[in-house]
Amino acid sequence: MSLKFEDLSPGYISLFDVCQIKPEALKEVQSIVGRITAAQSRYEGLEQTTGVPWYVIAFIHNLEGDLDFGTHLANGDSLKHRTVNDPAGLIKEVDPPYTFEQAAIAALKYDGLTAISIWDIPRICYELETFNGFGYRQHNVNTPYLWAGSQLYTTGKYVSDHNFDPNAVSDQIGTAVLLKYMITNGIVALKASPV
Repeated sequence: MSLKFEDLSPGYISLFDVCQIKPEALKEVQSIVGRITAAQSRYEGLEQTTGVPWYVIAFIHNLEGDLDFGTHLANGDSLKHRTVNDPAGLIKEVDPPYTFEQAAIAALKYDGLTAISIWDIPRICYELETFNGFGYRQHNVNTPYLWAGSQLYTTGKYVSDHNFDPNAVSDQIGTAVLLKYMITNGIVALKASPV
């Protein structure tokens, strides 16, 4: 399922505006943000190369690879090999093992994120949902990839590629929730801009 940014942008702005971190998720959010900011200079190096904001790269890295610099940004597979999980076969131009930076650049290019020039809140939400897929929408679930850890997500999870379980609950923190915390605490300066 592919949906246009212009159609979804107002919804992202509305959801982000009302998004509240669940009290029981706050410590984990703070821990993740602490780990992200500790590696900020490494992510900033990738931002200089790709044009993708450092914190967006970090959010993807957190959900796909638990901030482990030994994993592919695309899906958390080991950097010792080309990716096995979807998207399989990254990187073809160079033999493994890869550096995190090589794999991150390949993943960001593969998903078209290096072509984006304006990174406001709705664009970030759209591109991160695109990165993970729009499958949750067909189940009327706010994607946990964005909203887990907030009141906007309760249940429903893809437990493997293309396998949705309505009773499963994501135990990760969503990217929009991390962004909300970082904006609220002055780590990132962004505003939701209307389209």
